[in-house]
Parts: sequence; C-alpha cells; structure tokens
Amino acid sequence: MNSVPIFVGLDYHQDSIQVCVLNQKGDVLLNRSAANNSEALGRLVQPLGAVQRVGIEACCGASDLGEELVERFGWNVSLGHPAYIAKIKSSPDKSDYSDGRLLADLTRVGYLPLVWLAPANIRELRQLVNHRQRLVD
Repeated sequence: MNSVPIFVGLDYHQDSIQVCVLNQKGDVLLNRSAANNSEALGRLVQPLGAVQRVGIEACCGASDLGEELVERFGWNVSLGHPAYIAKIKSSPDKSDYSDGRLLADLTRVGYLPLVWLAPANIRELRQLVNHRQRLVD
C-alpha cells in the first residue's frame, strides 16, 4: 500500500486540521478532522500510500506546519494563495470537509495557486515587523 501515490489537502485551523487524501483518480481515501500537529497527520496519512504532494492554504501558522512536514516526513508541501483559493471555493457548499477536498484535488491536478514558502528566519522577521507596527498604531 505504501507505493500507491496519494495527494493531500489540509484545511488548516489553529486547533485542528481537516485532512483530505485522494488517490491518482481523485477517489477520496480519507476526509476527516485531525489534531493540529505533524505527528497526528503522519499517523493518518502515511498508511494510505506514498505522499506525492500536500496542499495547504496559506494562513497564519500554515507555513510552520508545512515546514515541519517537509523536515519530518520529506513531503512535497505547497502553500496555496488564499485569495485565489477563496474565489475557487465560492460555492454554497462551504465547509471544512469540502475545503479539504478542494485543496487535495487542486494539488492532485497541479492547479493549486502557489505562494512562496518563506524560510523560518524571514517569517520571524515578518512577525517582528507586524508586532512593531501594531505597537506604533
């Protein structure tokens, strides 16, 4: 089973993550909520096959999770542009379940609108600048 290529969509939230796993044909192998940590994600996803790509919508904290998944499991993680994904998601069936499925499917077909995953030191500088700006305001 570990040689079956799979594609993962992660709808990131601060407390939990909606995990959707698709095979190459687009069949849903898993779509459920998980704890917000890499260990829980690994336990859920790895038994299903060989992770080809992981798509996460870029938001606060998603970069750190993505970097942790790359370092810990060697997964190919891509961050999706939130504004473009929001336009794609504009359907009446908006839920974590459908968002995770959409992210996995966009990742599977190579249509996830990408943003750059900044290294940790640049993300820390951004947080410092944002914090300083809030203090000035």
